[in-house]
Amino acid sequence: MGRLNSLMLKSLGLIFLVLTLQGISQEKPISVWALSTGSKKVYHCPGSKWYGVGSGTVLNECQAIKEGYQPMFGHGCGSVCR
Repeated sequence: MGRLNSLMLKSLGLIFLVLTLQGISQEKPISVWALSTGSKKVYHCPGSKWYGVGSGTVLNECQAIKEGYQPMFGHGCGSVCR
């Protein structure tokens, strides 16, 4: 019974790894609310009370970073930018 349990755990680990890798390759970009105020360029993540407030524009997070925008509160929204 111990060998069977060990084999099942290894199989589950492999399945988890495959599903995780599939999820990474299929991630969709996260849309952010980008604003320019004078010389400062910032963006807000979805769910923020500031998302959609003011005269900004919707960009995907990776594009915003490439254009020089920085996350308003110091951490990004979770996009995987390459």
